[in-house]
Amino acid sequence: MYHRFGEDAYPSTSIKIEQFIQQLDFFSESGFSIWPLPKIIEHLQAKTPIPDKTIAITIDDAYLSVYQIAYPLMHDRKIPFTLFVSSGAVDKGYSSYMSWDQVKDLAEHGVTLGNHSVNHLHLVNHKEKFSLEVSLSQNRIFEMTGTASKLFAYPYGEYDLDLAEKIKSLNYVGFGQHSGPRGEDSDFRFLPRFPVSEEYGDLDELQDKLFSLPMPVSEVRPKSVVTNLTMPMMVVDLKESVQGKNTLQCFASGQGAANVRWIEDNRFTVQAKKPITARR
Repeated sequence: MYHRFGEDAYPSTSIKIEQFIQQLDFFSESGFSIWPLPKIIEHLQAKTPIPDKTIAITIDDAYLSVYQIAYPLMHDRKIPFTLFVSSGAVDKGYSSYMSWDQVKDLAEHGVTLGNHSVNHLHLVNHKEKFSLEVSLSQNRIFEMTGTASKLFAYPYGEYDLDLAEKIKSLNYVGFGQHSGPRGEDSDFRFLPRFPVSEEYGDLDELQDKLFSLPMPVSEVRPKSVVTNLTMPMMVVDLKESVQGKNTLQCFASGQGAANVRWIEDNRFTVQAKKPITARR
């Protein structure tokens, strides 16, 4: 998952152009297949096998640098990608965002358009607006480009089970910003994506993500990314006992390592050492 390209003033959401080129070259040289996101979803839903080293590229928001920098680089390499459009920002004509003509141009050249809401709100705090934000954005994207897939990326990656159930009822596939590879039991209401930016864009770190495998998880509690508990405890059940339990590490943002405790061979808990004040 990307946001901006070559916008050095935003290192947490932008990636340097040379980093991005290096990554695209690595995908090709290392034998990765880059599929359109809808193709991957179709295979997952049909439980059709997907070849190893298959990835999808997604970009959130529709910043102008996508059109000016990322799109030409990927178009030259015939690399498909999905753009999750925040329709309100495009409508307002902000200088840092693409225009509808540019968004339509991408769609006409094979880019998948997904839904990223109208106003990019913290929708867990505006649940009464959620369905309208989704439907208005979807209608606007289709009106201005003639296409709009049933793929939704939660603004800020924030969701809870109420929103996840609404996404399911609206027949969308939902995407968060929580890191992880797709696993057999990944939830179509909030599929994971690996965020990539200047701060976390070095090739060594990217390779760790690309070659990671899903843990054999059968249940996680709580499922929600957003919680109002200041020191929530996560309980994870695995399908089977695993080797190397003592090597398991979990981290809380800004705190370093969190406390991990195995309570059974296939169950462990994680809890931060002090209150968490950030939203996620």
